[in-house]
Amino acid sequence: MDMEQIANHKLFQLLKKGLIYALVIYVFVILGRAIWLNWSLKKEIDQIKQEITFLENQNHDLENLIVYYQSDSFKELEARAKLGLQKPGETVVSIPVRKFNDYEAETKNDRQAISGVNGKTTDPNWLAWWKYIFE
Repeated sequence: MDMEQIANHKLFQLLKKGLIYALVIYVFVILGRAIWLNWSLKKEIDQIKQEITFLENQNHDLENLIVYYQSDSFKELEARAKLGLQKPGETVVSIPVRKFNDYEAETKNDRQAISGVNGKTTDPNWLAWWKYIFE
């Protein structure tokens, strides 16, 4: 073999190795892109499945609300609350509710009404009880 053939042979070997390396790198790049695409699609599918589950639960809750709103018990409660209606023979009793903020003022007024204007009694405690029980 002459020098030119050896040089061409070595150049051919080098080109062959370079082509093989480029092909291997290309396959890894394609494979990496496919894996990345697969991973991102799986992530998106999982997110959509969670949204579907949430929407199905919300749909189920709304169906239950529709059934409740169509029931006679809801209609009766709304008629009582908004229209002030009552059943025949039923009497309405209103009970005043004390607010926590007014409790101290009401207690002070009650004490003054029981013991006098200034809120202090001049009688000893045992005498006040005696008067309360026997008078």
